[in-house]
Amino acid sequence: DANIKLTSVFSDLFGVTGCRILEALINGEKIELHSLQQMVDPRVNASLTEIYEALNGRIRKHHCDMLRFHWEHISYLDQTIDKIVEQIDQVLIPYREECELLDTIPGVNKDSAAIFIAEMGVDMSVFGSAKRLASWAGVSPGNYESAGIKKK
Repeated sequence: DANIKLTSVFSDLFGVTGCRILEALINGEKIELHSLQQMVDPRVNASLTEIYEALNGRIRKHHCDMLRFHWEHISYLDQTIDKIVEQIDQVLIPYREECELLDTIPGVNKDSAAIFIAEMGVDMSVFGSAKRLASWAGVSPGNYESAGIKKK
């Protein structure tokens, strides 16, 4: 089918195979059926023919240039995110013990622990009670109301 699109062939365009194909396109390589065999990860469900048809006749030099610009921008953003994560890790060094304790809570991972510490700090005495902390965080019990009548 000539109307197959690359995004409908791959579940993740930026997976191993998608990145290999995008890099080849950006580098101006003409993708042939035999060269796809080396690019396609064995876990890909789509056949080589489906992938080839998704690429065949649709990619022009202008598209390759645009892909390159987007690829470079994505790479820049990835590098920037890595630098920010590194800065966050440095800032959290004094709070390692607190991060590890928060990480033991079901549903809380390293990232959410960092957010908790950034938002609330580590000195819970400023809130006075667990209820006030919950209220400040916006997770206190809801307002029980039915048909315009508020219930306590």
